Amino acid sequence: TLASAMASPEVSALCPAIASMDRPQDAGYGATWDSSLAFSWLPRPMGYGGGGHPVAVPIAPGGCLAVKREAFTHVGGFQHNFRVWGFDDQEFSMRLWLFGFEVYVHPDVQILHYFRPRHPYAVSYRHVDYNMLWMAFTHFNQERFAKTIALASARAGYLEILAEVTMAEAAWEQRRNYLTNRTHDDNWFMQRFGIPF
Repeated sequence: TLASAMASPEVSALCPAIASMDRPQDAGYGATWDSSLAFSWLPRPMGYGGGGHPVAVPIAPGGCLAVKREAFTHVGGFQHNFRVWGFDDQEFSMRLWLFGFEVYVHPDVQILHYFRPRHPYAVSYRHVDYNMLWMAFTHFNQERFAKTIALASARAGYLEILAEVTMAEAAWEQRRNYLTNRTHDDNWFMQRFGIPF
């Protein structure tokens, strides 16, 4: 069960396998990023023999996520500077890893999730890009931040969003805090999970 796996000292955050209610056979076992920083579901871990052992993943999707209080409090919880929707679970999972906590999936536990055909509230790429750029500015090195800017530049209005993020005192303060207090850097995270970004 998720509860028994959470008792393991190395597990700070844990998610089950998640599948759509209309496609229960196609579960995702945590997630990662591709070369364009796009969310990508992970397949069932190769060679997994069961037995209730959790497996480390870079991203625990927020659809169902258990987090130990110590880890949640230490890293400051979910990003309160984000707008509406986008990157909240991804940034939170990465931040846990960067601060020395570990994130896992329990492959033997699966939930079915109702993925809505559209959001019941207004979501725009401006929200998503704002959150992506905030995450990149506060966590990534200069080269990786520049790559993130290049991704956002494909959409209209990105310069305004970029200016909002990079001129926000809260973003600078958060960046200083993260870079000073984290255990690992973004290079370590990308290499640890073979993320090509």
